[in-house]
Amino acid sequence: MAIFPTRQQLHEQQPSEDARKRQCQRQRPSKKRSSHLTCYILGALSMFCVNRLEPRIHDKIVQLRHLYTEGDNLSNIGTLQILRTKSPVEVSDKQQQGREEKVTSTSPTPTSLDPDASSPDVRLQLQDYAKQIRTIKADHDEACRNYPESIDAFIRDVANHTETQGLSKWQHRNNSKWMLPPLTRDLLDSAFHEKRIALVGDSTMYYLMQWLHVLLKELPEEFVQSLHMQNQTTAFRSVEQYLKKTQGGMHYTDDFIFQRYNRSTSTKSSHILWKGFNGGNMKQNCRFDELVWPQVLEHRPDIIVANWGLHMLWRPKVQECNVPQNLYYETFFLERVLDVALEAGTKLVLFKTTNLMCNNNRFGIPPMQEQQYHYQQQQRQGICRSVLLEDDRHHGSLTQHYNLTNDELLRYCDESAFEESSSKKLNLRLEQFVVVAKRNPKYSRLTIEILNDHDLESCGYTQWNDGVHFQLLAFSRLRLLAHMIHCLWKDAIR
Repeated sequence: MAIFPTRQQLHEQQPSEDARKRQCQRQRPSKKRSSHLTCYILGALSMFCVNRLEPRIHDKIVQLRHLYTEGDNLSNIGTLQILRTKSPVEVSDKQQQGREEKVTSTSPTPTSLDPDASSPDVRLQLQDYAKQIRTIKADHDEACRNYPESIDAFIRDVANHTETQGLSKWQHRNNSKWMLPPLTRDLLDSAFHEKRIALVGDSTMYYLMQWLHVLLKELPEEFVQSLHMQNQTTAFRSVEQYLKKTQGGMHYTDDFIFQRYNRSTSTKSSHILWKGFNGGNMKQNCRFDELVWPQVLEHRPDIIVANWGLHMLWRPKVQECNVPQNLYYETFFLERVLDVALEAGTKLVLFKTTNLMCNNNRFGIPPMQEQQYHYQQQQRQGICRSVLLEDDRHHGSLTQHYNLTNDELLRYCDESAFEESSSKKLNLRLEQFVVVAKRNPKYSRLTIEILNDHDLESCGYTQWNDGVHFQLLAFSRLRLLAHMIHCLWKDAIR
């Protein structure tokens, strides 16, 4: 059961007043006491705005505090320096010479992330960034040497203590050397650094991709850096509030590719492709070879993260092609992903598990009415049989076009109910497939693993109370992805 901390416990996670004072004194030892006080007040205000969900004000205060502690004086507020840029920028000649004008952001067309590499400030910033990345990689070392035991322990701890362990630094309770750094922008940047990634899947992968885009492209860096100081739910709601205030809410999109420019140089960037089967893309359910895999091959990803689960289960809008996809899941989808990976030159393949399915949440049934739920389950199986076996149009197509037998159709109806038992069966089949694939010489140059976010999920965190989408856990699940890339990438490029 997830533990929800009290407000007092949350505040205990924030830096103390003495700690903020010491930080200001270390940053500007030559300033007078009034200068230390100014720095301290700005730091305290930024934490206050995080707690009160005022992201715009928090962002401005962070800028002011940075300019005060890093710049020559407060007059530099009018000449914002480039620090940990999250998108390409253009700088005028006048600004490069005298830094008298403000830096202006442009469209995501690659220009220059390092307009003044000779500047001592910029060099120090790049050195600091490189040091942070090295630290993050070093923090993973011991845990990654003990993969997969360390990752499995991390998943269990997050599932049992979601609020307190989801985003903060993790240490194994019996071996303190096994630790994983908290969720920060640095963690995400270091995981995706100079990699081309393809995300392919159903709606459960789609929402993960959307939140990855938010963390990498839509939020100020300092805002992302501070998320781990809050509990799971507070952090997610603070991001929702920020998006609502700044752009009217989350902007969803179907297919797209985006780039994340790293802060050291514009040539070192992450390229992330999304190709999925949600909402408006339902037509792609039956046309993988025509509409999905060609774009993945063209992208030539270093890493493929793929899943295919919910759409194969029985539901009112199931398509005929989903039936053989389920019955022949291993050959239709899993093997096809590996073949595409070989052709594209991919190094690492992560198969994401099918999400936890909370039956009561999905159908809005209180626990006291569990008998009614099982009765409805039998009804759904009966409807499935009547549609697939008794409807001449569907039965004829499935038996003639897809060459399925009546026994196979009955097995599909019995084993593919839209519920947790079916999710477990699909995940077990995935686990068995990966064991066999690792032994297959054909795939010897691929690193193949399972991204097990299923076991990290719990029913109290389903957005919209639908029982299958866990947007409230998006940050923890993306953190798991980042940790696994850190642990597996060295093996993948062997």
